[in-house]
Amino acid sequence: MKIKEKVFDIMLFFLWTAVGFIVLFEGADRISFSCLLICYLTELGLKIVKDDNKTGGVARDSNRLDEFYNKLKEIHKKYFPDWRFMQLVNNIQSFYGSDLFYAEENRFLELLDKYIGGLKT
Repeated sequence: MKIKEKVFDIMLFFLWTAVGFIVLFEGADRISFSCLLICYLTELGLKIVKDDNKTGGVARDSNRLDEFYNKLKEIHKKYFPDWRFMQLVNNIQSFYGSDLFYAEENRFLELLDKYIGGLKT
């Protein structure tokens, strides 16, 4: 078990222990229910973070950015030379109707290619 996973497990143990004491001494009222809900959601969030951490705490290769920015620069200059950078990003997000915050670089380029393809037709 990695250190990060142990830390998550210890945090969850203390969270649930605290909730147990609140329920034990305060009874099952709205405050206790709120604490239970918060702990459940926290545990769910921590498990998502733990499960989503495929790299085991190792940073992704920063060299991937060179290829991404070069390609993005190429597209920006060729198809949208008059647009500011944030105008480009905002227009792509508006076109797809969703926040692209979690999109990886390669996914963003795919979406950008589809956007350009839609403009040509």
